[in-house]
Amino acid sequence: MTPSTPTMTIAELSSPAKALTQRGTVVGTFQYIAPEVLQGTEADARSDIFSLGCVLYELVSGQRAFEGKSQLGVLTSILEKDPEPLSKVRPTSPAALDHVVKTCLEKNPEERFQTALDVKLQLRWIADGGAPAEKPREKAMSRAAWLVAGLAILAIVSIAGYFLVFNSHSSPVVQSSILPPDGTSFVTTVPGSGPPIISPDGTRLAFTARDDKGKILLYVRQLNSTASTPLPGTEDAMYPFWSPESREIGFSFQAS
Repeated sequence: MTPSTPTMTIAELSSPAKALTQRGTVVGTFQYIAPEVLQGTEADARSDIFSLGCVLYELVSGQRAFEGKSQLGVLTSILEKDPEPLSKVRPTSPAALDHVVKTCLEKNPEERFQTALDVKLQLRWIADGGAPAEKPREKAMSRAAWLVAGLAILAIVSIAGYFLVFNSHSSPVVQSSILPPDGTSFVTTVPGSGPPIISPDGTRLAFTARDDKGKILLYVRQLNSTASTPLPGTEDAMYPFWSPESREIGFSFQAS
């Protein structure tokens, strides 16, 4: 079922559609958002640990921890699936690093590292050669491969240090809402309805709205602005979608 509420929290993308507009929209880069945030619970430092785990996984493996054909697919993957172990994606990576990343990406916050300092200490231990002894087959690995792994671990330690400093200060809770432009209203009736869609690069929002004359147009809004721009030639547009590179917008329309 396609959600039809004009204003949605991220959690509502994975729950049944509701009839009323919900205030308090959360905007973020979906691939790095912790499961508890998607489910609408309060975020804390452990939510940042999950995001850090996503960054570490991508840095070492060269691919994102959670993928999907759509934003909803990505959210479902975060909530229900575990990424493929680094030991399979990048066999040259230390086994201890696989354990660290897996712990960061636990669905339950209680089972993750509780602070960025915990992650930093583990990564520094790995970088200092504290990982378990290698198997004979692993000893045959080329020196070049180990050099690449070592550089990756050093980069990870640097990132972990940044998160440690970032989390040493309490972060305020930010709430925002998506409102229709002045003189318009969101389209909420089927089949002309459709949810607002955030661009893959996380900078813009596309949605449809009806003016006081009944004319429906597609609008685009920068997420760092409250002003929305109507797109000419998009009369009766519905269910907009972005191109992967966030440069173009497609949409459906109801035939006369």
